[in-house]
Amino acid sequence: MAGLGLLFDTYVQNTFVVLTPLIAKQFHFTPASIGFLTSLFLIGYAIGSFLSGFAADYFGRKNALTFSVAGYTVIGALTALSNGFATFALFRGLTGLAASTEAPVGAISVIEASPDDRRGFSAGAWAAFYSAGYLLALAVTALVVHRLGWRWPFAMVIVVGLLVFWIRKRLSETPKYSAVLSILKHHRREKTPLHQLFTKSYLRRWISFCILWIGNGFTFYAFLTFMPLYLTTVRHYPFSQVLLIMAVAQLFYAGIPWLIGHWSDRVGRRPAGIVSAILAIAGTWVMVSLPNGIPFLIALWITYGLYDGTWVIGWAFAPESFPTEIRGTALGSTLLVGRLVSFIGPIVVGLLSSHMSIGSAYKIISLTWLIAILGLLIAREVGSGSTVEELIASSPDQIAAASSAGD
Repeated sequence: MAGLGLLFDTYVQNTFVVLTPLIAKQFHFTPASIGFLTSLFLIGYAIGSFLSGFAADYFGRKNALTFSVAGYTVIGALTALSNGFATFALFRGLTGLAASTEAPVGAISVIEASPDDRRGFSAGAWAAFYSAGYLLALAVTALVVHRLGWRWPFAMVIVVGLLVFWIRKRLSETPKYSAVLSILKHHRREKTPLHQLFTKSYLRRWISFCILWIGNGFTFYAFLTFMPLYLTTVRHYPFSQVLLIMAVAQLFYAGIPWLIGHWSDRVGRRPAGIVSAILAIAGTWVMVSLPNGIPFLIALWITYGLYDGTWVIGWAFAPESFPTEIRGTALGSTLLVGRLVSFIGPIVVGLLSSHMSIGSAYKIISLTWLIAILGLLIAREVGSGSTVEELIASSPDQIAAASSAGD
């Protein structure tokens, strides 16, 4: 169910990205304008990440995810009414705010329901639904736009959104979260206070993930936002071919991060993430340097997949690093910091594209993967990620029961 939510969330997010060439043409948007609109989305996404993480800790994972889908369904549909830069800016910002819950809370839900030695595998499998959502946006665009216009892919979100909302209302809470709350209540203990995130026990971890998300977000959103525009204006592919190229890219985007997540279960989160980031830099430079043709497309598809590698590592690594009862707030607050800094990535590419090609801007922006590598170098591996021991170290029977219920 977390994957289905991510699929729909991705559709809502990326319908705008897929339609960028058509919207830019009708409203005479420049690359700088597109970059600014994307950055407004990311600002909303950053603020919403923190609020949703906090809500997940205090109101439950299920409730946070359920009411989020209602919000971004309505706002995504309203985007169909946009009639210029101001209305697109409003709805992109609000879409980011409402859609921000799926990634942090969905990742936490998946990690809390996964065996300790398969969390990277599970994170990769969950993240693959992002590709399915992007493919859905491409398919709807290909089938609908030439007959009904670009507004209908936005309007159609209302149908699927209501279905996801109805299903989620009938789901139960994650076992790990329920087990920890039960143990706290049984022992009459308070939750770990939020200020513990900034003590010696957790501060280094908190800072490391802030840095990781800065590097991830800065490069990731800059790269993906401009890809359809890059293929149409720089590479001169027809829009119909761009849709096909992006569809194939999603297959790599699903498969490569899943392999990286699975590999991280064996070799550790840090080495897998660092290798992924280095390969993403190299792939970007190779892709931009190649002429149109099959080698270029293969390089693009592989690089596209690598751009999600460190995200998958982060989705497994960050939840493992904090106690269950403040895990949402920890992840949400690090995402807030990371995304509030990295939102300028699309703006930078848009501005650079005014003085050079988008491809040259890609080369420069890819180097910010080094920031993600720094975050991974600072982070510490925390083993299984079990946090029940931190709550009741003196009660082995309760620990075993909670671990069994959660894992």
